[in-house]
Amino acid sequence: MSGTILLADDEKILKTLGRALRDGGYDVATAATGMGRVAAARERPFDVLLVDFLMPDRTGLDVLRELADTVPDAERRPPS
Repeated sequence: MSGTILLADDEKILKTLGRALRDGGYDVATAATGMGRVAAARERPFDVLLVDFLMPDRTGLDVLRELADTVPDAERRPPS
């Protein structure tokens, strides 16, 4: 069974890398904006998030923080 990947970038690599990952058997969702990344990640779980750091509407770190804030405390891993 292949993993699910959210690929988020605002550049040409989004299509190229997405195609390569799909050809490798992965289930890939793409998003070209920070808002799109957050929306996609809230719709379903992903095994891997590949997030561009610099995008026009927010940084990848902002997106990761927003998504982390949505995880219930009971589902969070304790810090190691």
